[in-house]
Amino acid sequence: MVVALYATALTTGLVRGAWGRLLHAPPSPFRRALSCDVGPERSDLFPTLNGWILKALDSEERRRNSLQKEAQRAQRAEQLGKWGTLVVSNLYRIDPAASTVVVEDWEDGGAKVELSFDPQKGTPQEQADAAFAVARKLRRGSKVIEGLLTKSEATMERLAAWREAVEANAQDDGALQRIRQEIIKSSESLGVKVQELTSRRPREAGSAAAPPAARPPAASPRSKPTWTGRRLTSPAGIPILVGRNRRENELLSLMIARHPDVWMHARGTPGAHVVLRVSEAGRNAPTDECMQMAANLAAFYSDSRGERKVIVTYTSPKHVRKLPGSRLGTVQLRQEDGTWMANPDEVPEEVKIDRDRFSPKC
Repeated sequence: MVVALYATALTTGLVRGAWGRLLHAPPSPFRRALSCDVGPERSDLFPTLNGWILKALDSEERRRNSLQKEAQRAQRAEQLGKWGTLVVSNLYRIDPAASTVVVEDWEDGGAKVELSFDPQKGTPQEQADAAFAVARKLRRGSKVIEGLLTKSEATMERLAAWREAVEANAQDDGALQRIRQEIIKSSESLGVKVQELTSRRPREAGSAAAPPAARPPAASPRSKPTWTGRRLTSPAGIPILVGRNRRENELLSLMIARHPDVWMHARGTPGAHVVLRVSEAGRNAPTDECMQMAANLAAFYSDSRGERKVIVTYTSPKHVRKLPGSRLGTVQLRQEDGTWMANPDEVPEEVKIDRDRFSPKC
């Protein structure tokens, strides 16, 4: 009881002396041990890092689910190829106007298989050719999707590891700063957005808030930049501008391109920024041929140039922005308008001749 009362007095900082006077108890290890231990406070950086990781995990999970759906669609390639093979091998017995026919599948022990046709889509031969074309496209796309899924899995593992490290070092500001720097350094290769970690840093306790960054002055009409980089022309006469290095990429994306131009970049890999200069041609929208040529160029001038098929992202220049503190030529998309399946080999011959002058790390 006496010990308990003394301990209580110590925790309040007061002890009654022998003559009944209240004395301030001096700090001591015993007093600290008896005080209410709520644990060390977490670093101011913890909620920022933890919140960013949780959002990044959620975003990557949704992206992976989308890729898995695309992979499931790609599995139709084998079914379409099988259907086309059965049609072609039985053309001699199929009426061109038939809507259904029963054939034997000798790869399956002669099992009976019913084939259906849509007369509005052409003859059985034409429908078989169309099935083969779609199957080839799906097979090529499936290889790209497999690579993207593998990269997504690696990103998820890295994010999970960072989350564990942040939880384990919640009170260590120095360790959290090192984790933050590691995340920013790895963001480009992993394809994650780090705006929250680069645009502002948590304030030290008691320090004044940093003044907002001043906006750069708007460029006057007389200082409007001109494009001296790579320029090609689409089948419809629309100029296609291609950045040759980081500086040209940034100039093209942030100062040259404007609505209704189309901005393109090979998805998930370093490469050139490409702009289909619709505004310069006086058109409202480019043709599919123009889009295909621009996408092929974006794929060719990227690290994925050796692939047979490359997914290319396209959007309006109004959705392209620069992140504060990011490297030269690095941009972020507010919105992706869509993707285009590109073939790096299907570019003009003069582009292939000039390929050695391109630096893929732009």
